[in-house]
Amino acid sequence: MRESLIYKLDYNGKSYRFVMAVHRAILKMAKDFRAVSQKFSKIEIEKELAQQISKLDRDIIDNSGLSFPVIEVIENIQSYPRAYQLFPKVYVNGTEFRYSRDNYPKNEAELYMDCPVGYNGKYFIPSDARLIDDEKEKLYISNLLFGAYSSSPSFFSPVKRGVALPDDYICCDNNDMQQIYDGHYWKCYLALGDSLEMVKDYKRRMDTYSKAINELVTELRRIIDEEINEQFISQIEVGNGYYMNFSASQNNGEKNITISVRKDDKINFMNNGQVLEIKNNDFFIVGEEKAGEYRINPNRNTKSGRELAKYFDNVILRPCLSDYPELMANMKFTPRMFDRKLGINGQIPLLRELEGNFVFIYNTDNLEYSEYTPPDSIEIPAHICRWLIADEEDIELGIIPPPQPEGLKNDVIDLFRKMDNSQKLFVDGKIRYTPKLLR
Repeated sequence: MRESLIYKLDYNGKSYRFVMAVHRAILKMAKDFRAVSQKFSKIEIEKELAQQISKLDRDIIDNSGLSFPVIEVIENIQSYPRAYQLFPKVYVNGTEFRYSRDNYPKNEAELYMDCPVGYNGKYFIPSDARLIDDEKEKLYISNLLFGAYSSSPSFFSPVKRGVALPDDYICCDNNDMQQIYDGHYWKCYLALGDSLEMVKDYKRRMDTYSKAINELVTELRRIIDEEINEQFISQIEVGNGYYMNFSASQNNGEKNITISVRKDDKINFMNNGQVLEIKNNDFFIVGEEKAGEYRINPNRNTKSGRELAKYFDNVILRPCLSDYPELMANMKFTPRMFDRKLGINGQIPLLRELEGNFVFIYNTDNLEYSEYTPPDSIEIPAHICRWLIADEEDIELGIIPPPQPEGLKNDVIDLFRKMDNSQKLFVDGKIRYTPKLLR
C-alpha cells in the first residue's frame, strides 16, 4: 500500500495561496475547453494542464509541490518492479469542521495535501501546513477524502506516469516478498492448437450469451419505462425518477434473472437508490425478493408475457471454461479468505487476451507442479504476463506504463525462440499456427 503524509493547509499560509493560484489557472483552462465543442481525450487534457502550469511563476510551482515528484516502486511476486512518478495532490473538504480550524473562516472549504512518500523516503513538505498526525483525525480525513465512498474532488492531480526503475533501488528478497504477498503464484500458458480451438468456441458461445442478455435487458427496460411505469411513478415524488438494475446468474443448471427498480432522487440525495416495490403484471411474475432484488419469470399466461418469454428463452446458461474438461487442472491450492467468493481456485483458468494472444492463467501454491499442461499449449513465464496485464491496466486508467526492463525484453525473445522451436507448432513439417508476437 502506498505510503503518504496528509497536511492541512493553513488558510493564511503561503501554500494555500499558491495552491489557489494553480486552481484558478486550471479553472481558466476548463472554461476554455468548454468553449470548444471538440471532445478532448484525457491525455490531451493532461498535456494542456502541464502547459498551463508551466506558465505560472516558479514560486507558485515550487510551493504547490508540482516541482517535487517522488518515485514509487511497486513490487509483486513473479514480476519485475514497476516505478511511477507521483506528485502531491490537493483535496477540498466542504463538510463540517470536527478538528482544528487552522484559520479557516466559517463555511470556507478546507484544503488538504496528500504527499506521497517515495521509495527513498523523500516527500514534499508544504509551507504553513499542519501534519495530520493525530490517529483519529487522520482516520477521519482519510475516509472523508480518499475512502471508498468519498466524492471529494482533487483540486489538481497530475496523473502518475511510469518511469525507469531507479539505479539505486534495492529489490526485495524473494523470501521477503513471499512473506508480504497475500496471493497465489501463476502458471501461464499460451493457447495453441486444440486449446485455441476451445477458446474460440468459448468466445463464440459468450458472444451468443452476451447478445441475448443485452436484448433481454433492453426489453425489460422498455417494459419498466413504458408499459408498467405507473406502478413506479406512484411510489416517487414529483420531480424524481427511477432506474432499473439487472443481474443474471445460474444455480444447478437453472437461470436466475433478477431486477430491482430504485429511486433516482434528484431532491434528497440521501434517498437515492431507495428500492421501489415491483408487482406482478402481464409481462412477468415477481418471485422472491432479497436485498431489493426481485427474481422474475415471464408470465406465459398472457400474450405480452409470451413475447417476453422469447427473450428469456434465448438466454443460454453462461459459458464457463469449466465446460471444457481438457482445460481443468488440479494445481496445489489453498483458498484465501475471499477466493471462493471470487471464483479463484486451482482448477479453472483465467483467460486473458494479451497482444492478440489468448493466455490461460492458473492459480497455484506450488510452482513445481508439472503434471498438467493445456493441450497443445506453451508455458509462458508468469512475469511476462503480469507485466503486460499491468501495462493494460495502466493504459485503461490513462497512465503511461513504465518502460520494459531489459531483462523482460530478453525473456520475451527467449519465449519466441521456444515457440519457434516447439514441435507443437508444426504438423508434417508445415507451420500449423502462427501466433502474433507479444510486444
